[in-house]
Amino acid sequence: MSWIDRIGAGLFSGLIAGFAVLGIGGRIAMRLVSIAEGQTPKFTTRGTLAVLVVFSIIGIILSVPFATIQGYMRGSNLRKGTTFGLLLMLVIVWAMPMVPLLLANDGADGLNFASIVARTLFSALFLSYGVIVASVSGRLGRFV
Repeated sequence: MSWIDRIGAGLFSGLIAGFAVLGIGGRIAMRLVSIAEGQTPKFTTRGTLAVLVVFSIIGIILSVPFATIQGYMRGSNLRKGTTFGLLLMLVIVWAMPMVPLLLANDGADGLNFASIVARTLFSALFLSYGVIVASVSGRLGRFV
């Protein structure tokens, strides 16, 4: 499979995984986090559609690095996807949110029950996203 085919399969798989895993799963995770914070979840159809569109676009964008490096990764699609999902999880869910906390230096650690629930749920989402992107991309690669 040429690099153009890999990129195309990656973009399409990113759209699918972004919509299904990050969009729908993210909306469910948001509901659970609001419940963990003791708030009543208030969701609108317009807000849900916005989340689905935004996470679909994010899914497409995040699939580009995977499509670029998947040819150099060894192992099955499950292994490639798990590795990519773990990398996303570490960078997006755990490392990036810590930067403002480290820069603020106000003594607040930012780790309460709701934040732990959010990080756990979104960690699972990004790990699942990586596996789905690799699986769909691998299946599309057979047809290209």
